[in-house]
Amino acid sequence: MKSGDMQFDFSGLEKLKKSILKGGYVKVGIVSGHAQREKGQATNAYIGMVHERGSLSRGLPPRSWLEMPLRHEKEAITNSTANAVSAHADWLEGGLKKFYAALGEAAVEAIRRAFSSGGFGEWKALKPETIARKRREGSSYPDSILIDSSQLRDNVDYEVVS
Repeated sequence: MKSGDMQFDFSGLEKLKKSILKGGYVKVGIVSGHAQREKGQATNAYIGMVHERGSLSRGLPPRSWLEMPLRHEKEAITNSTANAVSAHADWLEGGLKKFYAALGEAAVEAIRRAFSSGGFGEWKALKPETIARKRREGSSYPDSILIDSSQLRDNVDYEVVS
């Protein structure tokens, strides 16, 4: 398209429009391939769900390790994703896959920050008897909320779905 002496190339916008219309999304949490633990143990996905919502029968309060960190760190995730996209001007060439990957990486980092900060100070503290039990059982993280063997935290990941 020409307007006077200027020429406009909207092919990149067309590619973006087609990619958006095709759909796609990023899964964040305990995604396929990360759910399993040792034989006979509950899966990471199950343990994550119990802690996310809490369990009255087990006396566990809800400690949102997935939803709350994403809400709490929404601005940091957005800024990190925007910076990643800006740093890679060629991201349209891969459709939205690079964008979704940057978004997934930023979301996983936010969740890991929640684990290292006790849910940004929002998770209910461990009971003294829980800390004592974790010490007796030889936990490497007796005082850490939601970290016993670190399997749940270490298996948080993302998956881009197109």
